[in-house]
Amino acid sequence: MTTSKMIFTGALLAALVITAPAAYAAPNDASYSAENLVDPSEAARTGAVPSASGAGGEAPSSADSLRCWDASLSGSTFAISCSGNNFYTWVDCSNGSRYTGGPFSGSYRSVLACPGGSRALEGGAYGS
Repeated sequence: MTTSKMIFTGALLAALVITAPAAYAAPNDASYSAENLVDPSEAARTGAVPSASGAGGEAPSSADSLRCWDASLSGSTFAISCSGNNFYTWVDCSNGSRYTGGPFSGSYRSVLACPGGSRALEGGAYGS
């Protein structure tokens, strides 16, 4: 099986702008929203996610079947569109934590927002 890594950093994507998700999170949790790109009648998924691990670790591997596009970083948020069978999105924040949203199956636009006062440093997606 071939694996690949998808990492998007601010240096490459600083010019893109996105809006923050509407979900509310505890002070140390990130918030997320995910919209189904194929079925717009499906309600957006929103919520809070606790820190999964420390930021800056190696990005998880992905199967070649995971396709992602239109990634962007802006302030506290990271957004990415992906299509796959079972995938997660992640963001590393300046508070030293990594936050993960998912799992997703299908085509989704995922937006992860770092907790108050921290910035999104990089993000990506992994899975299949």
